[in-house]
Amino acid sequence: MRKLSIMKRFLLSFLFLSLVTVGFSQDAREVASEASLLFDELQQDILQRRSEAGGDETSRKAYASKNLALQVKFVENFPTSTEANQCRLHIARLASSMGNDPEALVLGKKALADFDPALATMFDKISLLSAARRLGGEDAEKELIQRIYRSAKNTKEKMSFLVAHKTSVSTQNSLHADPLLENLQSLATNDEDKAIIQLGLADIAYKLSYNKNDSEYKALLAAIAKQYPNTESGALAAKKVTAFELKPGDDILHFSTSDPNGNMVSTSDYKGKVLLIDFWSTGCMPCIAEIPEMLSVYQEYHDQGFEILGVSLDSKTDRKNLIRFLEKRQMPWKQAFEGNGFESEAARMYNVKSMPTLILVGKDGKVFATKNLRGDDLGKQVKIALEAQ
Repeated sequence: MRKLSIMKRFLLSFLFLSLVTVGFSQDAREVASEASLLFDELQQDILQRRSEAGGDETSRKAYASKNLALQVKFVENFPTSTEANQCRLHIARLASSMGNDPEALVLGKKALADFDPALATMFDKISLLSAARRLGGEDAEKELIQRIYRSAKNTKEKMSFLVAHKTSVSTQNSLHADPLLENLQSLATNDEDKAIIQLGLADIAYKLSYNKNDSEYKALLAAIAKQYPNTESGALAAKKVTAFELKPGDDILHFSTSDPNGNMVSTSDYKGKVLLIDFWSTGCMPCIAEIPEMLSVYQEYHDQGFEILGVSLDSKTDRKNLIRFLEKRQMPWKQAFEGNGFESEAARMYNVKSMPTLILVGKDGKVFATKNLRGDDLGKQVKIALEAQ
């Protein structure tokens, strides 16, 4: 009887804890959902205020002060949310642009100290470095660089940050990353890590070169592919070499990734179709200018076997804006979205340097055209590709 009583008490305790846990989880989800909803409303409110703000100095200061207060209030209400981290980024940027305002300076430094680099996009990390320098000088910038570096989970993330830092217009002259790069090189013991570092160094050399010598860059990539053939970075280097020389009749470089809602999309899904691969973003005005013509061509030729696969180079923090943009513009085709901008795997594989970058693929899965795919020319090329045997 005693054993049964103990078992009953254990089961009752377990049931109680389960109910508490479920309730806590629901509360946490509700708080997270509320934070997300209010954050979206906050950003819309700020955009509206910006559009209504006057162009004089007094109006700009009033807008900045109100914007700062709204962001600070959100952080106070939802301090542990991912949205609060985004607000801290905005607070630091705003404060760094408000001159010697003592209150703003205090708020900016606190936001900078509480900011979690692990939750930020690469673009945000780099832009925050400039704000850190303005808020606290080189010491603040150096401390943030080290925090960002330590927050990276692996060699690939660390090298991606160092490449972005050393090639950014606003931070490339900083020497604070050099010791970290030397440290990373000294710790690399396996071929994968060594290949990652060599590929990163090749990217740095290419991006910082004055004349962007493609031949030298291709030689570096080919050497990496040859030295590390059994690594992911070695394979990526080989694909980048191929992409440099991609021409009509060549096999396309296939990629698989997720869409903004987490569903998988792949170029291999379009076998037997004429496919337009479109590297673009919602912040690219030339890309947006092409959308009406793309919609027209899609509507005219979709039933004949024409498809479009968008590759959004928007950042992770722009995911909801991207979804709203697609709905508003009524763009029915699928979108690949990693949230890593030009550092997304597909963009890196194809050496995408500008937007829009368009590639038309024939029914045979080979490149049909990489030029004359904008404006009225797009429909002409699609028609020819559909008629090709």
